[in-house]
Amino acid sequence: MTTYNYSVGDLTDIPYSNSTYLDDFYTDDVYTFNIDGTSSINLNLHNITAGDDADLYLYQDTNGNGVFDTGIDQQVQSSTSGSNSDDSINYLGEAGTYFAQVHRYSSGSLDYELDISATTDAPLDTQTQPPNLLPTEVDGGTLFHGDALTYYGWVGDTDTADVYQFTLDSYSNVDITLTGLSNDADIRLIQDSNNNDIVDAGESQSLFASNSGGITDENISFSLHGGNTFYVQVYQYSGDTSYELQVAASSWI
Repeated sequence: MTTYNYSVGDLTDIPYSNSTYLDDFYTDDVYTFNIDGTSSINLNLHNITAGDDADLYLYQDTNGNGVFDTGIDQQVQSSTSGSNSDDSINYLGEAGTYFAQVHRYSSGSLDYELDISATTDAPLDTQTQPPNLLPTEVDGGTLFHGDALTYYGWVGDTDTADVYQFTLDSYSNVDITLTGLSNDADIRLIQDSNNNDIVDAGESQSLFASNSGGITDENISFSLHGGNTFYVQVYQYSGDTSYELQVAASSWI
């Protein structure tokens, strides 16, 4: 096993992106980065070559030497989706040095892209801002009039956000509800206009969000154009909570 090391430096909300490969010689890549305050560390491993598989691991620099030490540094989160499905991590971390490891699961050569960002607290606010990466964690497929998708999930310090993707068959009324909260979580609806799997400036505001306080149900209702792909992001405001998410499409007439 040979590891290639990338030095990312100080991580910010402007995503760092790298497209590269693993093979029989370079079986692992390690990305070293720092955050200067409590932040949601966001990783999206995607565009893995079809038929191949790579996994994603996040470690904290336990001994403070700035070097990735296998067996010493603490693994704080991982994502091991099968085949070439996206792997993603959203982890609420304290200031310090971290390592993101991309590990080749299957033999042979594979290509991949990794995006990394850190979304921090807004000024005069106490909540961590929603992650700005859009992995395809759950693909709901195409919604026709009368279709309703129901998901059950959880968000908290070790998984600050979940992302659900869907496409509309035609112009539709879309109703999105988030219920069953025990702590505060919010939702937003995003259209990734340039298909780069990143919430760029303007994209998060181009559609809709619901951020009621406490454990109040969240709801987004609006009419959307067909043929487009949208993302519903459920994200932690504070604490840990399970939830129920429903996405329903109906005729706009």
